[in-house]
Amino acid sequence: MNNRTVISVIVLALALSACSHSRTDGPPEVQEAWESCAAVVAADDLMLTDVGQEPLVLPRLDHDFQPVATVICGVGPRERPDGGTDLVATEKRAVDIAALVESLRLPDETPTLDACTQELPFVPWLALLDEQGRWIRPGVPVDECRKPRTEFGAAVHQLRTEQVSATVVRSLSAKASR
Repeated sequence: MNNRTVISVIVLALALSACSHSRTDGPPEVQEAWESCAAVVAADDLMLTDVGQEPLVLPRLDHDFQPVATVICGVGPRERPDGGTDLVATEKRAVDIAALVESLRLPDETPTLDACTQELPFVPWLALLDEQGRWIRPGVPVDECRKPRTEFGAAVHQLRTEQVSATVVRSLSAKASR
């Protein structure tokens, strides 16, 4: 085999393996009562790539569960008044979720046989809550490259969220020197 053939075979294998995630069958598991982000997911876990990819294979939102709000759990840096930086776990909530729900009910697109880029898209850790306070983690619809559909990303970006809580996980840097 020449180098060009070997490279083509490797690229094809990588592309196919990136598209091989399979979705879990059945409806999402309904949890009894939402407590908080801290009660269901560790802040350190929110930074793991696996957690950011999990919604791509979770069961999809069906019509039996009727969400009225969403909760987004996140973690990121926040500057302190003294100039240092903390890692902060946040919980945000939104109630105007019609566009989000509509995007979550879109079908997965048919996988392409063409090449796809290999970056790993980050998908926020989100839960949907119903009127009784029960909650689910829905699967996110994917495009032909097995990445979140653009409609989902746009719906999440347009959410008007209110911060419910922010908890310092740890210090990332000391006070800035002057």
